[in-house]
Amino acid sequence: MFLSELKLWNFRKYGQATNEIDIRNPNLSINFNGGLNLLIGENESGKSTIIDAIRLILHTQTYEYPRIYEDDFHYDGSRYRSKLRIECIFKGFSDSEAGQFLEWIGFNGDNEYELRVWLDSEMNDDNKIVTDIRAGADETGTRMDSNAANRLRIIYLKPLRDAETEMSSGKRSRFAQLLKSHSLFNITMEQKENHPLVNASKQAKNDIESYFKPSVTQTEETDSPQSGEIITNAIKQYLNMFSGECKEPSVTAMGTKLWQILQQLNLTVDHDQTSLGVLNLLYMAAEMIMIEDNKSPCLRLVAVEELEAHLHPNYQLNVLRAIEQSKNMQFILTTHSTVVGASTKLDNLIICKDKAVYPIKDYSNLGSDDKQFLGRFLEYTKANLFFCKGVIIVEGDSENLLVPAIAEIVLGRPLLSFGVSIVNVGSKALMRYAKIFEPKKGQQPMNMKVALLYDGDIPTFEFINERDKKMKIYAYSLPDNDYIISTDIRDFKSKVTERVTCYDVDSITTDSKVVLQECHYARFKEYMLSRRDDLADLTPPIYCAKKNEWTLEYSLAKSCLKKRLLRAMVKAKSQSKNSRKIPQNEQDATSITKVFYGDNGLSKALTAQNLVEIMLNPFRSPELNLRIRECYRQRMIEDPELSYIIEAIRFACGVD
Repeated sequence: MFLSELKLWNFRKYGQATNEIDIRNPNLSINFNGGLNLLIGENESGKSTIIDAIRLILHTQTYEYPRIYEDDFHYDGSRYRSKLRIECIFKGFSDSEAGQFLEWIGFNGDNEYELRVWLDSEMNDDNKIVTDIRAGADETGTRMDSNAANRLRIIYLKPLRDAETEMSSGKRSRFAQLLKSHSLFNITMEQKENHPLVNASKQAKNDIESYFKPSVTQTEETDSPQSGEIITNAIKQYLNMFSGECKEPSVTAMGTKLWQILQQLNLTVDHDQTSLGVLNLLYMAAEMIMIEDNKSPCLRLVAVEELEAHLHPNYQLNVLRAIEQSKNMQFILTTHSTVVGASTKLDNLIICKDKAVYPIKDYSNLGSDDKQFLGRFLEYTKANLFFCKGVIIVEGDSENLLVPAIAEIVLGRPLLSFGVSIVNVGSKALMRYAKIFEPKKGQQPMNMKVALLYDGDIPTFEFINERDKKMKIYAYSLPDNDYIISTDIRDFKSKVTERVTCYDVDSITTDSKVVLQECHYARFKEYMLSRRDDLADLTPPIYCAKKNEWTLEYSLAKSCLKKRLLRAMVKAKSQSKNSRKIPQNEQDATSITKVFYGDNGLSKALTAQNLVEIMLNPFRSPELNLRIRECYRQRMIEDPELSYIIEAIRFACGVD
């Protein structure tokens, strides 16, 4: 069995304008996988709210009883709603598991076992809160007995967990609770009294107490006692002076009941001062024994907030892989880690955004080939797209460096202040990543601005004409408006073979007429411009800015930033000891751009880095830098060569 669905009404941010609970229309409904579920999203997106709702209705293996408080009721800005409801639906029962909930279980439309459990809470005029938890196949339900309810308890690890305290000895020791519940210690009273730990404890207790107990008689050899009786006698002397009576203090050791013994145990590793990361791994490993040891039918659900707490990336990945390999266990995790987000299968991701959730397997219009591609190339530097309000997806390092600088000048403040991230995918497969946010037919688009910033990469006629007026361009169309282009047939064939294998395009064969397209410049430009039109009507929230014809560098060389670009190129040449000749005050954008191409081409990324510095901080005086930025701001806004970049920035930031 597993938790299949969670529904919320008027719980915290998931609320409505009325107190009435319409069970047919929850304010949030979220479907879970039977295995791994990763809740991912920016702060205040509702991840912890979902985990807390599950804890409130099912409770945890620590036998803590979280309560409903006033601020758990939805607040609309002026008043709290007075009613809330949380409902859990369980599926995937075996016959033996279903037998444990026989009084409450029913069947769904697919004739499968289904268990509904719901929590209703109401706050009266005196702010007193009454909560009732019921289960059943009808809308009335009945209260579960303690045995059935206990089988639904979850394992919960809170964020920034104090693993050292949880695994230390004491009456509230979590480690002691884990041991007590283990089959090794869940035994009869007679077995407990004769348990090896009890016998060992009794012997230790006698030895310890004898050490402190005063001798009845003393000989010449023991006139100067060397044992703990020195302490006992000293305490006795002061006690009798304080009380005016004759009393006999004694030192007693720990109790010999099995539960008392377990409370005295600490769980450590390597007997050294252990890091917080290793302690957290130890804590999680100890918690896992609760499920692994429990052979009786029950909910095997682990909820972990901020899986990455105190764990470096390698540990994060190890834990994630171990979770993915766990059988017959369900995990609901939250994370702020781009490493965890990028390393989790897309079908296991649930994006939390504003007041809704978007399980990628149900929401996104991703094909199987898209998922295979992203499984190979979606890594932590790109996974920040899960944690932002808007995203600009670019294809190279130059855009990755320059777009934030242009945005800061044009908008007057950094992209980060708008909650917008730049994702550099390192290829032209921008649409692959954007499809994560493209909804399937009938799905409501999420409130997310996704701007694609393509280079046209159409070689200028001047550039081709200078080399060979009769040159042919070889072009091969790849999925998602990506393509391969080359003027050398051998280089072209090599790239096609490499990329076709990479993209798993089974329908393309070496004798297919679309593999090699020979076309002159005019025909190729017409073809590429038509592809641009294909992106004009993308499904919201995805938007593709009108592309320039060639490259970013070509647009910059034709723009009001040309002189700054030339200065940046000179600086990059000096830093890299490049032998290319940099044009001086050159009017021809093609000649400027040619410096970046061919063997020993000037580094685009290094040039972009220098250009950013020249744009934002050309002088030592911050006041003068601000004046220069303001001077260039209007020129950049009105420059047609930069318009496609500024369009993408404005769209992602939600600025008109």
